Amino acid sequence: MMKQVYCKYLVLVFFTLTVGCQPEYVEPASTVGTTNSEDLWKKPGKPCPEYFYFYGQSKIDLGTVNTSKIILGFQEGITAAQKARFVAQFPYLHRIQNEFNTGSADATVVQLKDGLSCAQVEAILFKLAKKREIRYATPFFQSPFEANLLGITNQFIVNLKPGYSAADMKKLTKRTKTQIVEQLGDYTFILSADKYAAGHALQMANKFARFYQVESSEPDFYYGF
Repeated sequence: MMKQVYCKYLVLVFFTLTVGCQPEYVEPASTVGTTNSEDLWKKPGKPCPEYFYFYGQSKIDLGTVNTSKIILGFQEGITAAQKARFVAQFPYLHRIQNEFNTGSADATVVQLKDGLSCAQVEAILFKLAKKREIRYATPFFQSPFEANLLGITNQFIVNLKPGYSAADMKKLTKRTKTQIVEQLGDYTFILSADKYAAGHALQMANKFARFYQVESSEPDFYYGF
């Protein structure tokens, strides 16, 4: 009888200690808009890609992305107040510097916080382009010829070789998921590349430059300081 009571007592003590020692549940702090951005600051630097563009048949080196500002193309209908709230969500975005329209899309120049590496800027552009408010996210580069910066918008300019037509251009845009914005004369076209294209406008300008139908292709740069 005593043995049975003793066993019950041990079970009760074990249950009490087990329950009493359970850590109290604490609601985790919100990580919305912070986890990925903090990782960007903590990750060690890694080699950044080197960029270039073609001016006629000449290849012009641009180097790595600039770390002071970027261009965000917001979706149509996004107001200035909504843009400001969007930028305020991310600790690596400093402020909106200015806004303009490329002729086919919004272009908002956003200053970055100091201390970012080129690899972090690449990661930031990749992250922001995924947001539903954003149509495209592109870098700036230091001009190889002047003190100003060269910003990549959504647009680039393509000249076809004589003998090719708008029908040929439409085939190329379908292949690259780009759009014809405007045709200037028989052979010159302004094209647009957003985040759904095969690359941003600089990458697409270089890709088009290698098509045999194309005489020349280059970005429609935004000149900033």
